[in-house]
Amino acid sequence: MRSENIVSTSNSVIDVVDDGRCTGCSACVAVCPRNALTMEMSPEGFWRPQIAREQCHNCGLCLRKCPVLLEESGDLARSPWPEPKAFAAWSCDESVRLASSSGGVFSELAKVQLKNGGAVIGCGWTDDWLPVHMIARTEHELLPLRRSKYVQSRMGEILTETLELCKEGVPVLFSGTPCQIAALKHFISLKDQDQLTTCEVICLGVPSVRVFRLYLNWLFEGELVREFSFRCKSLGLHTVKALSGSGRTYETPLSADPYGRISNVYHITLMMSCFRCVFQKLPRLADITLGDFWGVPATLDDPKGVSVVLVNSPKGEKLFREAARLGAISSTAVELAVAVQKNPRATGKPLPIPKLRGIFFRDVARGQSFQALMRKYYIPINFVDRVKRRLMWLFLKMSGK
Repeated sequence: MRSENIVSTSNSVIDVVDDGRCTGCSACVAVCPRNALTMEMSPEGFWRPQIAREQCHNCGLCLRKCPVLLEESGDLARSPWPEPKAFAAWSCDESVRLASSSGGVFSELAKVQLKNGGAVIGCGWTDDWLPVHMIARTEHELLPLRRSKYVQSRMGEILTETLELCKEGVPVLFSGTPCQIAALKHFISLKDQDQLTTCEVICLGVPSVRVFRLYLNWLFEGELVREFSFRCKSLGLHTVKALSGSGRTYETPLSADPYGRISNVYHITLMMSCFRCVFQKLPRLADITLGDFWGVPATLDDPKGVSVVLVNSPKGEKLFREAARLGAISSTAVELAVAVQKNPRATGKPLPIPKLRGIFFRDVARGQSFQALMRKYYIPINFVDRVKRRLMWLFLKMSGK
């Protein structure tokens, strides 16, 4: 295999997988028997492995477990079903649906897992608004795992902790991006995966942690952020809402929010490997794939939110059917073509790399504030301001500033 050939000529995965291909999944760190690898923040604001070469003894485990290299060598295990079963679905509990990013299906799947004595692992916020993967064993602990976090999650020790739960016989539902699912499924042996069910999001791409921190500081001029959500539904399905320590409120549609636009519309802040993601295609990697149902048929549309669900394996079908049997979710089967028509990332369509991305991150590395970055790179919705900003973009592009 290609990955085996690499082991004989390279010391570590750091020597082989460059920054433009690394996803920061932390599989290499988790598998290293000598703790020679650690995850550190890159100048662009993404988690990246770093090596203490004096501790490395060239065992090659980090190369053999790297999901990027496994995909490139054709050894990445995908779903046994070449084509998933597609559904439009939502939680039957209105409070859960309104507290979720789209239809609330993840919460209902997670509650089924908890009722069966299992654990749920997903991305939540720390007290200082850093996204990290954490474990929930109760419905209360599940609350932070709801809603989208448009920032790269720090995996920490979660791969090892997931393996330990599986070995103890605890059923685990693990939620993450496709690259994180790929890392997990090749870190844990097939035998131990008997207890594991995986759930992935249809991922546009992972924005920079550093840029997000600059944005939080900008929101209330440096004042402490007490509450924050990218996907509150107070002004529609996609509302950014924040509350400061003194009670000041920030509330705006995601499409009008500067961070939302530069990340989700212009894609400037995304990790380089996201533009040509090798994990976003059919067959999918996880047992279940969830996302917003863009282009949902009119007969199923609902302003409270509708999830698109791709059931990719017998494991995924078992959990999804159990949630439906218990009356936790309502679902309607749809054609796969309808489910992915407005979700092109579900089938692996790449994103073009923004021409100003390099200039933008050069300014980030120089320590520019979010306000300064916004003046340069944010195009407001107002038409006149959009024209002015576009002219500035063209000037920056031609001048290289």
